[in-house]
Amino acid sequence: QEKFSHIEPVPVIPKDSPDEKDAWAAGEEALRRGRVGLFLVAGGQGTRLGFPGPKGCYPIGPLTGKTIFQYHAEKVQNLNRRHGISLPWYIMVSAANEAETRAYFAANEFFGLGGRNVVFLRQRMVPCMDLNGKFMLESPGRLAMNPNGHGGCLSAMVEKGVLDDAGERGVDMLSYFQVDNWAVKLADPRFVGYH
Repeated sequence: QEKFSHIEPVPVIPKDSPDEKDAWAAGEEALRRGRVGLFLVAGGQGTRLGFPGPKGCYPIGPLTGKTIFQYHAEKVQNLNRRHGISLPWYIMVSAANEAETRAYFAANEFFGLGGRNVVFLRQRMVPCMDLNGKFMLESPGRLAMNPNGHGGCLSAMVEKGVLDDAGERGVDMLSYFQVDNWAVKLADPRFVGYH
């Protein structure tokens, strides 16, 4: 087991950095030119929420009843209006929730974003293992399987043609976010600009 004698925080760019305005302007320009796409990891179920479906379909709005997916879709709509573009939105699902997620978006007419701009891709499933490294069974003779997690997005991007699709659209940056974080600032111009 490796031990570290000295641990330091990673360097961060301070909010009032002298080049912050330049970064913001570069991010805004990248968005206006269509160089940015959105990548959402949403392969999980709402099991821990006590919800019988995809986590993104969970109605998180206490008064509005809006779902997590709807909050994200409204942010995409706002970005599109603000920058005069149609950002591609890649949504990584799993075998456990793909059909329900696709049906939910279709029933909501892709929240006005257009079916061409909402692209689903399925991540791989991997066998579950217990703490002793032994495979777990879902039922006799059948392995328990789970989505391969956030790291699976990299292989899924390649295998499912996301990188090719993005390249054809002129997208050279993907703003990655997780379905759980309904408050995330999508494609933050400052963050995009520094990249």
